[in-house]
Amino acid sequence: MKRATGMLALLASTLLAAGCSVVGLPTRMTGGGTLPSAGGAQKAVVTVNADTCASAPKGRITYADRSAVDFEKVGGVLFRADVVKAGLCAGPPPDPNNIFGPPECNCPLSPALVADYTSTNPAAPGSGKLYACFTAIKDDTKQGSDKHIVRVDEVRLVGGPFDTYLNKGIMDGNIQQHACTAG
Repeated sequence: MKRATGMLALLASTLLAAGCSVVGLPTRMTGGGTLPSAGGAQKAVVTVNADTCASAPKGRITYADRSAVDFEKVGGVLFRADVVKAGLCAGPPPDPNNIFGPPECNCPLSPALVADYTSTNPAAPGSGKLYACFTAIKDDTKQGSDKHIVRVDEVRLVGGPFDTYLNKGIMDGNIQQHACTAG
């Protein structure tokens, strides 16, 4: 019993040292919209369709930021991504001196996604990892059918042709979480 307790303590300290990770929860996330470009003059466009209700995660994310600074010479950041994990960003805030590499998410207690991205930009072929998180807040002061404010805490790409890309801001649109239905 003493050894098992020691192993659990070691595992817990390793996870805490590593920073936040996406705790895969059965959920569906759908929506999309636009947010300011990562430094460019145009808007970035995002769509999300993620489903982790079944045993294997499925879904796709599409993204286009044609005027992103640092990537404007190749025509911007354009990709599609296949969902690997969706759920809640859990753990302590990330440690900037983390020796374990980048955390899966930088937004504790927010909905988060991890996906494998593939560039759809012919001038910048390749693939890497997508890490994203957001918070949708209902705003009854807004008029019209969409009464939500979506704060995109991060859209971060690691590896591939768009390595180091980071975008965040207030999205015009909506991303909703839905409960899984039996069936």
